[in-house]
Amino acid sequence: VKDGQVFYVRKEHFDRFKFLETNRKVYDAQVSRLTGLLKEPRGQRDPIKINKQWEVIDGQHRLEAAKEGGLDAVMVLKEMGMAGLPVDSLSFI
Repeated sequence: VKDGQVFYVRKEHFDRFKFLETNRKVYDAQVSRLTGLLKEPRGQRDPIKINKQWEVIDGQHRLEAAKEGGLDAVMVLKEMGMAGLPVDSLSFI
């Protein structure tokens, strides 16, 4: 996966994501609101941005909403190099 490439991560790999101490606090009300939006026909519009260590740079509420809503996959944007996930677990767009 190249820097700046958008790809999908299946739910069985959601545990690979890590949060940074500098991430905003996750608010239940925001997660609930996003859970409903993610289930709409348009679905996820903005990717979850991660760094090479799979740390969430932007999108912690979207990730939690995807988990809570039982989404099969989330759209992710790799920001600065990434390693560790087998290619067969990714779907490229």
